[in-house]
Amino acid sequence: MPLRIFKKRRGHLLSDEAAFKLIWKSVMARFALIYRSALASESGF
Repeated sequence: MPLRIFKKRRGHLLSDEAAFKLIWKSVMARFALIYRSALASESGF
């Protein structure tokens, strides 16, 4: 595999990973919010 193509691919992979981490962070933050509100409503009873 030519080095140029390899570099291109590696850069693409890294950007995909960064996007995945961003999405993962927002999903986990949303999940934590839902989980916290569920705990609060349970202790409210």
